[in-house]
Amino acid sequence: MFDAIDRLPMAVIGRVHGAAFGGGAGLAAVCDVAADRARAFGERFKVPWYADMHAMMDKEDIDVVVILTPSGMHATHLLSIANYKK
Repeated sequence: MFDAIDRLPMAVIGRVHGAAFGGGAGLAAVCDVAADRARAFGERFKVPWYADMHAMMDKEDIDVVVILTPSGMHATHLLSIANYKK
């Protein structure tokens, strides 16, 4: 039986994408506009969590960003994140 976090879309999609990383890569931080989902996911995986992607990008040392938003929002989020030149 799944616990509540396993029913969250971010958790399911995040685990699928996270399984693709290898070679010592790790999860640095998570972000969701719903602070309760971000907090639950961040606490479960023991990483910083944010409800604002700009706050996350300003504060965290991030090498790779995986955008897990609805596909129609990918371009907007990609362009915003690209401005950070990380």
